[in-house]
Amino acid sequence: GLLPDSTKNLFAATRLKLFSDKIGIDKISLYDDKAHLTFADKTTIEPIKIINLVQQQPRTYQLKSQNQLIIKQEMPEDIERIVLIEDLLKKLCQLKS
Repeated sequence: GLLPDSTKNLFAATRLKLFSDKIGIDKISLYDDKAHLTFADKTTIEPIKIINLVQQQPRTYQLKSQNQLIIKQEMPEDIERIVLIEDLLKKLCQLKS
């Protein structure tokens, strides 16, 4: 039969963790109305690319510190949070040179 939502979410969260490790994100914190991404010192994403993203969409993205990006968006469901962050990570991977 079909997998329960909790199992699907576990697989999606694991996939997200593996992908974030690959591009140099130390920590992802998800909430109903925002998410925090903490970049490693040796992230593969160039800082100027993150700054450009924040400047292009300041209502959605905000730099809290040199290595922390805040995504401000309503995400009441677990799977919505995971999908949003996966999409962002894919976008960030495309931004790297």
